Amino acid sequence: MSITNRPKTAWTMLFRVVDRLRAKSARNVAIPNMKITLGKMRIINYLFVREGEPPMVKEIAEMFGLTSGAVSQTVDALAADGVVERIPSSVDRRSVHVSLTPFGKSIRKQLEAYLNDVMTGILDEVPEEKQEAFLEVLQDMSETFTETQRIARESIKR
Repeated sequence: MSITNRPKTAWTMLFRVVDRLRAKSARNVAIPNMKITLGKMRIINYLFVREGEPPMVKEIAEMFGLTSGAVSQTVDALAADGVVERIPSSVDRRSVHVSLTPFGKSIRKQLEAYLNDVMTGILDEVPEEKQEAFLEVLQDMSETFTETQRIARESIKR
């Protein structure tokens, strides 16, 4: 493969893998009476990571590059399922923090177990040395995105 084709090949393959994972996760997450989308999974996991300092809807939106309205709709659906609760801000009554409920924490554990099983099944088909290279590339990409976001935030503050 030529160097000029690498970006196109990379994003095409990445989209294909993400689409397949999204389809697999949407079909197979076995939580009764609840449709768990990838968007919901991401928010649930983010709230878990932020336990102790619940973010506001605006922060969640910024984290995922979404509108506050889109995040509010997802949070509303999660709240209706009893997964999250909205906590009014003590500083600004128009602002609301979002936190996992105890039920939400149990859902997050179920999702983690499910996703670990899915990833184990996928990685079991890949030679171990390629798994290491894959994880290194993901780490490098994650660090690049984090640095890019930091630089963008700093330039906005100026």
